[in-house]
Amino acid sequence: HTSAGFCHLQMAQCAAPHDGDGHGDAAATATAYRRSGRCPHYRAWMLPVHPDTGAVEACRLCHEEQDGGGAAFPRHRVREAVCAFCACAQPCGAACANPECCARGRAHAYYCPTCRLWEDDPHRQIYHCDGCGLCRVGRREQYVHCDQCGMCVPKAAPHVCWGSMRDARC
Repeated sequence: HTSAGFCHLQMAQCAAPHDGDGHGDAAATATAYRRSGRCPHYRAWMLPVHPDTGAVEACRLCHEEQDGGGAAFPRHRVREAVCAFCACAQPCGAACANPECCARGRAHAYYCPTCRLWEDDPHRQIYHCDGCGLCRVGRREQYVHCDQCGMCVPKAAPHVCWGSMRDARC
């Protein structure tokens, strides 16, 4: 079967029910995800695979909420994602690469290869800031990164540097 062959050629596990390789957990997770009303944080169908546990997550924020404030999700180390349409585990990318998937080649409106963040809401503006080391909501052209504060600030508003504000709790 081509789907299983594709996934295995990519050195990943294809968890589609037809492949019979015993990796049904990812397929069950993907199916449950599609039926659950999805993640409340992002609209996406590529689901990151936790690099340490192998668990399929809806997003890093969902993982951290379920973990109860434990260790942060290691998003920068994620190397695999599972497509919620075909349940095929594969290297991270903007779209499913499984040739038999109905979502093959349909890229998300936004994908960050650094943060492993997928978003398909075309009205939600997101950009990656190398200075912050993460993705931010907003339009890149409306913000500038302040090295002294360690965060992005609006270009349109006056800015007074307070030092490392990124980790401060207001």
